[in-house]
Amino acid sequence: MKYAMLGFAGIAFLVGIFLIVNTFSMLVAQRTREIGLMRAIGSSRKQVNRSVLVEAVLLGIVGSVLGVAAGVGLAVGLMKVMGAVGMELSTGDLTVAWTTPAIGLVLGIVVTVLAAYIPARRAGKVSPMAALRDAGTPADGKSGWIRAGIGLVLTAAGGAALWATTQADKATEGSMFLAVGVLLTLIGFIVIGPLLAGVVVRALSVVVLRLFGPVGRLAERNALRNPRRTGATGAALMIGLALVACLSVVGSSMVASATEE
Repeated sequence: MKYAMLGFAGIAFLVGIFLIVNTFSMLVAQRTREIGLMRAIGSSRKQVNRSVLVEAVLLGIVGSVLGVAAGVGLAVGLMKVMGAVGMELSTGDLTVAWTTPAIGLVLGIVVTVLAAYIPARRAGKVSPMAALRDAGTPADGKSGWIRAGIGLVLTAAGGAALWATTQADKATEGSMFLAVGVLLTLIGFIVIGPLLAGVVVRALSVVVLRLFGPVGRLAERNALRNPRRTGATGAALMIGLALVACLSVVGSSMVASATEE
């Protein structure tokens, strides 16, 4: 149970980082014209960067407070539900030390700021002239290939860790290799998401064009114009499906264990 809860925490941590990066990236993309106007009237890159990070700090504070409160409430609710269905925990009343919400608050704020740093730097690099044009922001070719190489290395490392799971002698070692393998594989696919998005869109374009005609052509061009956005959308769906599958497997395992006992 302990390792399962730690696994859930790790998955939630990864999903949270990805959602924050994706959210701030979309916010920066939507505010391209506003950022361009700010740069045109004299705002420096550091000021634009700082404005995004300040927004991240404020959102991190609000989100962390709400998250800690919701987490404590959810813990109390789960204990009552498990007790009602005959799976009462032998821990007595729930005790929350002051360090638990403090660590949650600090970690939530720090993670939010760190995850928003890359979108903030991207906002600071927007030039006034480029921002005032309604154009896409395709990924740079050289950085795209570097990104793809890093993603392939991470995916290969994750596959090796998953293979090591089958060779482990102890359950604890297998669980550790499994957690590392799943984490590295997810990160690897997220990193190479833009490259995979372009390949998949081009492969499906033949079928899409035959079925939808000009509308399909417009959708294809829109998806290929910004592969980062398309890859981020696909990665969000991938993480969601992986999380649902993980919860389903762990839930079935817990029910089977309770039935045997």
